[in-house]
Amino acid sequence: MIPPMIVAMQEVRTIHASQVAGAPTPVESATRLAALIEKSLTEANRVEVRLHGLRGLSSSYFNALLEHLVNAIGRNDTRDRVRFLCETEAQRQTWERSARWLDTQNQKP
Repeated sequence: MIPPMIVAMQEVRTIHASQVAGAPTPVESATRLAALIEKSLTEANRVEVRLHGLRGLSSSYFNALLEHLVNAIGRNDTRDRVRFLCETEAQRQTWERSARWLDTQNQKP
């Protein structure tokens, strides 16, 4: 019998949101990024998402992203395992407004 192969997970995986930029709508772009984050979490304990190079990210972008992540991986994993690295103060403020929504979600732990 062949023993099962044990694969160690990476501690942190960094992804670039610009990898999925260019979708027809901000919501579709956010959905694509959420899918990439979800996949990355199967390979790493935590994911850092670099928002560098992206301009004009709206609350609807972040809201769609967070809603998809909460539905897919739960509120706690979204809060604890995903970190967004903002490039500008405007990105940070928009992100923080949307992130407050995350604290109101009680559906999935």
